[in-house]
Amino acid sequence: MGGTRKTLLAVGSLALLFIFSVLSRGHAVGKTTEEENADRYAIRMVLNAQQAAWNRGDVDAFLVGYWRSPDLTFSGSSGVSRGWDGVRARYKKNYPDRAAMGELDCSELEFRFLGTDAALVLGKWHLKREQGDVGGVFTLVWQRFPDGWKIIHDHTSAVERADAVQNQPADATQLLTKMNGEPSCEAVDTRTGRIVVLPNCKPGKLVARIEPAYPPLARQTKIMGSVKLHALIGKDGRVTKLEVVSGHPLLIQSAMDAVKQWQYEPTLLNRRAVVVDTVIEVIFSLNQSPN
Repeated sequence: MGGTRKTLLAVGSLALLFIFSVLSRGHAVGKTTEEENADRYAIRMVLNAQQAAWNRGDVDAFLVGYWRSPDLTFSGSSGVSRGWDGVRARYKKNYPDRAAMGELDCSELEFRFLGTDAALVLGKWHLKREQGDVGGVFTLVWQRFPDGWKIIHDHTSAVERADAVQNQPADATQLLTKMNGEPSCEAVDTRTGRIVVLPNCKPGKLVARIEPAYPPLARQTKIMGSVKLHALIGKDGRVTKLEVVSGHPLLIQSAMDAVKQWQYEPTLLNRRAVVVDTVIEVIFSLNQSPN
């Protein structure tokens, strides 16, 4: 099912790009280079204002950049939302608080003018969040109105990070999805039902952390670095199992002794506590104070 959805999205995106590439062949007609530069700047200013609004948690101010019309459309992996109110409801549902919104960054913008009052803008988006980063690509169709440039269609898709895909556990075969249908940082082991946290993502909030004691011999011999531990975090948030993935022999035991005492907030899936399978990294630095 996931493969079919991705295939349909890819086909839809290619079709959209083909249509606009055909239309854009006449983009220079009736528009000078100076006018294009001025319009490019104006659109960038709208995007900058949207990014600033998002990063202060103001969804309504973010939506000022959209055409306030029942004909506005937004398409993504979870379907099509229609109308300004529908798009607003979609954002409010998928990003209910500042933690979910994170910090937005848009980059690699490409502009293609489709006439004097229309433009196509492609780019990449990235959200930096405590619960795990997410990002992807977008295609925005813009139209010039008396009050300025507005987005009349938004096609946004999430793109899985290459490192997450390459390092994904072999038995974690079913990716979970967020409320908007985009991939999350977690997968479910179809054999055990455990939640597997993919690389660079975090389990539930760590509420009690015991710092490891720096082994005297390791400090004397100036050994430092990281210890990676494969951990199972129980439904109550306690570490129930630890296995060594990598690390210096002089540092491993101290790391394990500390992590065994860590306490996380329970991870909930559909309001039920679940076991989390993850990798924990403990850093040893000679600059840290002796315990």
